[in-house]
Amino acid sequence: MIRLIMRTTFLIFHDELEKHQVTLPQFHALKALRARGEVRVTELSEFMMISAPTASRMIDGMVAKGLLAKDRDPSDHRVTLIRLTEKSDMLLADLLAQQNELMARVFEGESTEELERTVRHLGAIGRHWSEISEERSSERKQR
Repeated sequence: MIRLIMRTTFLIFHDELEKHQVTLPQFHALKALRARGEVRVTELSEFMMISAPTASRMIDGMVAKGLLAKDRDPSDHRVTLIRLTEKSDMLLADLLAQQNELMARVFEGESTEELERTVRHLGAIGRHWSEISEERSSERKQR
């Protein structure tokens, strides 16, 4: 059921992303940078669970579009930091507003109590997934 909801939401929201020539992974990168601020390429790749070379290619494309800026880390000039630009701040604000409007329409007519219960259940499922992921990660590191 969750997969159906996610897929349907993506298909509807995909049109909005295409209008702005932004892919879903790029949208996720923008949201991550908004939440985390300036980060290293490796930090973003780890957060998005993609390889550093894949993240670098995506970042380069976003820099070319004016959505990201690269700076050298003042404490280590070998390290590149990436950050949002004014253009990406405005774009992200617009996309998030559209996403929120879409979600409001999806949940229209549902009671607050029912939505809160759903959020609690999904939170519990998310925590369980996270625990399993951390266990597996620890097991891989021990090998």
